[in-house]
Amino acid sequence: MMCGFVVAVNAPAQQMDRKLSAAARLLAHRGPDDEAFFVSPRFAAGFRRLSIIDLSNDARQPMADDSGRYRIVFNGEIYNYRELRRELEQHGWKFRTRSDTEVLLTAYRAWGEDCLPRLNGMFAFLIWDATEERLFGARDRFGEKPLFYAEDGGAVYLASEIKALFPLLGRPAEPHLGAMRRYVVDKWSDHSAQTFYRGIFSVPAAHAVTVRGGRVATRRYWRLEAARVAVDRDVVGQFRELFLDAVRLRMRADVPVGTCLSGGLDSGSIVCSIPRVLREAGTRYSGKSFTAAYAEYDESGFVAEVNRAGGATGHQCVPTPAGLNAIEDMLWYHDEPFHSFAAFASFEVMRLARQQGVVVLLNGQGADETLAGYSKYLSAYLLDLLLQGKLCAAWDAARGGRSLTGRGSGELLRQAAWAGVKQRLRAAKWWGKGPRTDVGAAERCGFTREFATASGLQDAPPWHEPGTGASPLHAALLQSIRVNHLPLYLRVEDRNSMAHSLESRLPFLDHRLVEFVFSVPTYWLMQHGRNKYLLREAMKGILPESVRQRGDKYGFPIPEVRWLYGDLRPEVEALLSSRLFVERGQFDAPALLEQYRREAELWRSGQADLWERRSRWFRIVSLELWQRGLTRYSATAADGRQTHERPAPGAVSGVAW
Repeated sequence: MMCGFVVAVNAPAQQMDRKLSAAARLLAHRGPDDEAFFVSPRFAAGFRRLSIIDLSNDARQPMADDSGRYRIVFNGEIYNYRELRRELEQHGWKFRTRSDTEVLLTAYRAWGEDCLPRLNGMFAFLIWDATEERLFGARDRFGEKPLFYAEDGGAVYLASEIKALFPLLGRPAEPHLGAMRRYVVDKWSDHSAQTFYRGIFSVPAAHAVTVRGGRVATRRYWRLEAARVAVDRDVVGQFRELFLDAVRLRMRADVPVGTCLSGGLDSGSIVCSIPRVLREAGTRYSGKSFTAAYAEYDESGFVAEVNRAGGATGHQCVPTPAGLNAIEDMLWYHDEPFHSFAAFASFEVMRLARQQGVVVLLNGQGADETLAGYSKYLSAYLLDLLLQGKLCAAWDAARGGRSLTGRGSGELLRQAAWAGVKQRLRAAKWWGKGPRTDVGAAERCGFTREFATASGLQDAPPWHEPGTGASPLHAALLQSIRVNHLPLYLRVEDRNSMAHSLESRLPFLDHRLVEFVFSVPTYWLMQHGRNKYLLREAMKGILPESVRQRGDKYGFPIPEVRWLYGDLRPEVEALLSSRLFVERGQFDAPALLEQYRREAELWRSGQADLWERRSRWFRIVSLELWQRGLTRYSATAADGRQTHERPAPGAVSGVAW
């Protein structure tokens, strides 16, 4: 069940009904189907429902158990709820609904906090124990579903989105300068429990949270590097069965299900696997796939092949921002700046899917970070081989990796060896590590010295370091999963889908599948220098060969350079020269404007490749637009009288083929 919820613990009772109602209205896009509240002296909750499993009123939340002692709010899906229900019924537990919410609540009653390892799903939930006056909850292993909290004078507030906290806190938003700095200088966001707002934090992925006596405590309940599973001799076959079962579980829904499709290996594997798992009852597969298409990056041939092989009907859109207001509208749903225009393209694909009547989408997010999809992982894999003394295998992988990276074999091996040297120097603390925090680095990115100095006093250190004892490749994957990039991409996936009252499900983040990948030798991930080697082998006979063997599909291609330096140039220049931007005093506005105009002219004349530079301009623009929205929605939230209107549908053309 997708939803949005807001919870108050030990909060003042004055006007609580009104405050909860105002907070819930700000989450209406997450749950357009129903609204409900519960208020007691120590605990209050508001809930917005998007019905996915058991559409009846019996599955409404906040949901109480038969005794009235426990009450749950839950955002997400427990994919193995049917199996858990059968197990609980065998132990004498009774059920009155068909919902996964009741299964989760009953699992907690039966097993307590030990229920967490049994859950296969994406979730953020909170359970109030009225007898103990204790709140317990958790986020799923990878952080697919969000959970934020703030403490205020002995009261604790928690919510599915940051904006919903402000009606309860009754104060305006205050930016966290350190988070802003790291976003621009180090390209980091969602890397830390610290959000872009002072005093507002995210419960980390794979963590449980407890609130008692006005105090918040979190603890990790799952650690990927410690999870090992038995591996059969048929590694490819075992992986294939796990993947197909991950897809099967994520097809469970009482509403129409569709897929995202880019023409690449990950989403294509999902589309072509679905026909093999449709035998299970309780699936409403629409047979529709959804794609973003651009003339500069024509993948229509690959998309058509996948649709034919998977028996799907394709629908495409050409997302094009009419102006910077498109990003400003998205920022209201995200609450925080995001990384690039790629998020905008995804946002419009989600909009198209909802317009076509689909409520649940399967997507390929997470495959790159867990199956070694990015070219940067090749260096870590080569270092793996070099440290093991497998020089011939390293040379073979470097030769195979030339098509992945565009670099020569010798250069790749030297790069890997140097990475190993730097790793040893870091371990000895002879080499700098982590993000750049000096004033000079911030100034080089366009910040004023005053802001660079002030922001250095508010730091936002990363969540985790990779586990000790991990191989170089596994350590690189852990870094991507925990810090950079997956947490950001999962935030984008959640906010983009929920903005359109749509649920996104990610088979590649089934914890059983990822634990298996981390249990096999790393050569299964990048053998012969081919990325996602294990997935490619597992998809033989399922995915069209032209797609399975693709080596030119990396990332989500969009004409971002053209947008930033061409189509949107007048608006970007107007922003960089605006009174608000200049008077904020955060950036050296005249110098930035001059540099932007110089680069735009280079692009117009075709004299420079500006792909690497476009990222900084997007972050600066996104940060400024986000700050302009702070006063609007934090003040709106605080007075509780209005809600932000959903942006009108853009010019999105859907074409079936």
